[in-house]
Amino acid sequence: MGNYTLLQRRPTGYYFRQIVPRDLRSLVGKKEIIQSLKTKEKVAALCKNKELAVHYSRYFDSLRRGETELMPVMATNRPMEATSSIIPNALLSESNATKAGKGKTLNWLVEEWINQKASNEGQFKKAGLARRVVALFENTHGNILIGDLESRHLIEFKKHLQNNVESGLKAKTKNSYSDQIKSLTSFAHDELLIKHNPFKGLKTMIPEVDSESYQPYAKAELEALLFNSEYQQLRNTKPGYFWIAMVSLFTGARIREIAQLHITDIRQQDGIQYIDINDNAPDKTLKNQGSRRQVPIHNTLLKMGFGNYVASLDKNKKYVFHDLP
Repeated sequence: MGNYTLLQRRPTGYYFRQIVPRDLRSLVGKKEIIQSLKTKEKVAALCKNKELAVHYSRYFDSLRRGETELMPVMATNRPMEATSSIIPNALLSESNATKAGKGKTLNWLVEEWINQKASNEGQFKKAGLARRVVALFENTHGNILIGDLESRHLIEFKKHLQNNVESGLKAKTKNSYSDQIKSLTSFAHDELLIKHNPFKGLKTMIPEVDSESYQPYAKAELEALLFNSEYQQLRNTKPGYFWIAMVSLFTGARIREIAQLHITDIRQQDGIQYIDINDNAPDKTLKNQGSRRQVPIHNTLLKMGFGNYVASLDKNKKYVFHDLP
């Protein structure tokens, strides 16, 4: 049986793996030798991997000659210059190292990346997302070749995402899109498909814009909106319209969370009246699981008569604000 070595890539870097020949396993005490190469650069890893393969080949030969003294593990943190003579010159040539990526597009690259992820992790759940991000990137720059990518392309992509308010995407999602493109070019560089990673070190963080949060109303503005005579008349004519604004003001809850409240969601425990915001019915939805909460009813709301309003509601009706459209 011939010696079998493998260069394995992990999130922390490259690893050397060596299958121990069957006839030597009792002497070595293991079936396989695994050793970190302490690098994330593929060229450096290839150098160190070759050195270790030679090292352990000699070790196995010495065991077969009856020299049973253990050979010390070879250090793998030496500078690359010390090992560069081991690797073929063809691999160190930039033109040959990037030949496989010549003329390739991001669409091709993302499929290569997905295939590797799937082989390492089994079913890769983010494949669809990766393809969508590449499609967005190509909407900005066209069907660009990976060898033609420059730092400006990612910067322009970031600006496109940042200015595209109509998409409804949050800053966190937009940042993940930029990170996805950076992951692809890192992969291309690690696999020697491009000479250098044009996006390495680029800061593309998009700040969280207050797209859902708004400038707070001034006290005078609130008084003008909610305490004018026309609005106050709604208490009698359209009470749902009157109280939903008041509940929003004193709870800070989202307007959709309030509008879908059932009468049974207004509860009391240990003498404290509270609003149970939940999604325990088919006609109720929440933004996420963390949105489920219980909010005590503000004393001002109670003094204004909100408790009496709820108590007066027809129990055959489902919603607290049943007169809303």
